[in-house]
Amino acid sequence: MNELSMTITLIAGLLLRFGIPIGITALLVYALRRLDQKWQSDLELEAQPEFVLQVSLFDKIRCWATNECSQEIRDTCPAFIESGRPCWQVHRDVSGEMQPKCLNCPVFQAAPVPRLV
Repeated sequence: MNELSMTITLIAGLLLRFGIPIGITALLVYALRRLDQKWQSDLELEAQPEFVLQVSLFDKIRCWATNECSQEIRDTCPAFIESGRPCWQVHRDVSGEMQPKCLNCPVFQAAPVPRLV
């Protein structure tokens, strides 16, 4: 009986001596990995250009609907044909400058200012 109690005491001592620090270390590793995953996902969100996210809000606002363009104008309008981009980007000329009619358009004036992140 004495040997059995000594063996149980020895095993319990080893578990206390090594088990608790290993368990605490495992919990810390788990917590730090979760924190790292959160930071990585936050970094991915910050890496996306903000103007892309904001311009997507204006995908549903169409200049031809706001300006009440007729069907004849819509059929020849490059913004109506290329509806995947904002209308003021479609109407830029070859040198990259915007047309004066776009500067006074309420759709363009309500659009967010692109910012580099």
